[in-house]
Amino acid sequence: MNNKWSAPHGRKKPEQPNPVADELCFGKHAVRSFLEGKPERCLVLYVSEGSHKDELLTEILAICKKERIPFKFVPRPFLDKTCPGCNHQGVVVKVAPVKLSGMEQLEEQASEIQGPLLYLLLDRVQDPHNMGAIIRSAEVFGAAGVIFPKWRSAMPTGTVLKTSSGAAGRIPLFSTGSLTDAIRRLKRSGIWVFGLDHKAAVRIDGARIPERLALIVGSEGKGLTVPVRKSCDETVKIPMRGTTGSLNVATAAAIGMYEWLRAVDNQTPGR
Repeated sequence: MNNKWSAPHGRKKPEQPNPVADELCFGKHAVRSFLEGKPERCLVLYVSEGSHKDELLTEILAICKKERIPFKFVPRPFLDKTCPGCNHQGVVVKVAPVKLSGMEQLEEQASEIQGPLLYLLLDRVQDPHNMGAIIRSAEVFGAAGVIFPKWRSAMPTGTVLKTSSGAAGRIPLFSTGSLTDAIRRLKRSGIWVFGLDHKAAVRIDGARIPERLALIVGSEGKGLTVPVRKSCDETVKIPMRGTTGSLNVATAAAIGMYEWLRAVDNQTPGR
């Protein structure tokens, strides 16, 4: 898929939106991935004094030298204070804030990308670990972007960056005041909208999945909200045999994206 885009710089609102990004990426794997993908957004790397210089840390420092990113060896308490409560593994990079795009940019991108196209919409997904895992899967499966509301939603913080292995800095992120408005705009761009719903009548592996698709996943506890479900062209479910009754939202999103990719590959000549 040719995608030139990269992450850019009527109802009463129930609460103020969460702030965007805490400008930190931490943990060795997440930091290395971020350095490799978006070195221009890395401002300074902090490494705990006395850290075991394993292969991963050696690679991180080599990337910093190559990309001319400043790095400093600091006392571990400095990192604990800088990144409180985080499993930083002795490595923290300060990054330029994640920039969120709006609906005008979404429409522009959707109209410019020809052929197969996938967006992920998050309907009040509030756990940052789930958000990060979803963003990671979205980048892996070639999604053009992830869309989420400004209200009652997780935002791209350092925890999201770490959980996404840095993918939150490499895939376009779109924020909207209304998911139903985003859905209307996507439909105007010729994109079909499917919602994942365990109560749906149609199984996703039996559905005719369009090559231009917006896939919506709901909140961890309640699933899709009623207005969003009613706005979908189709709701589909993932077949299950166990007794648990539902999947983690990040797992469900990954399965849905895989089914889209499989359907697109099956429609592509020579595959």
